[in-house]
Amino acid sequence: MRGLDRNLREWCENEGVRWRRELKLYAYDPLPARLLAQRMKILVISPMEIPEVDELILQCLLAENAGWSALTLPIDKGRHLIIYNPTHAATRYESNVMHELAHLLLGHRPIRFHQLSAGLLQDFTPPFFLAHLEIESLNLADERTGSEPFEH
Repeated sequence: MRGLDRNLREWCENEGVRWRRELKLYAYDPLPARLLAQRMKILVISPMEIPEVDELILQCLLAENAGWSALTLPIDKGRHLIIYNPTHAATRYESNVMHELAHLLLGHRPIRFHQLSAGLLQDFTPPFFLAHLEIESLNLADERTGSEPFEH
């Protein structure tokens, strides 16, 4: 973990031990992302599990060059949903979902994507959905900083 602040590194190591203990795992056991997400009461789904998802959008999300790994969406006060790219290998799944869980454990605020069309504002629209919508004007600025959103 070279490059991480010493306090952050220590906190991460302690969190790993704490969660393993809570899940009745040994300190040296792997910490499966799905098990941790379940314990944190966070639903983890693939795009195929999204009810009534448009077939064209699904094809774009599952394309070999879709360019996304996972994302976290706030669904209610204090509740989140993680959507992962099922075309990635199992090891990549673990990394992607753990990355999203780390954002939540660290208390990071989610980036809010905005789409403005015909006077309607829709929050939490991931950028890869926006690429396939026929909209004249898009604003993908990060609400907090005004900077462009990052992709995972």
